[in-house]
Amino acid sequence: YGLNPTVIFGFGGLMLASLTLLHAIVRRKKEVGR
Repeated sequence: YGLNPTVIFGFGGLMLASLTLLHAIVRRKKEVGR
C-alpha cells in the first residue's frame, strides 16, 4: 500500500496545529486562574 506524502504532511500539520492550540488554551486557563 502507498500513502500520499501530501496526505501524511497534511495530517501531521493538523495534529501539530491541534496540539499547539491545546497548549495555548491550557496556558491561558492557568494564567486566568492565577
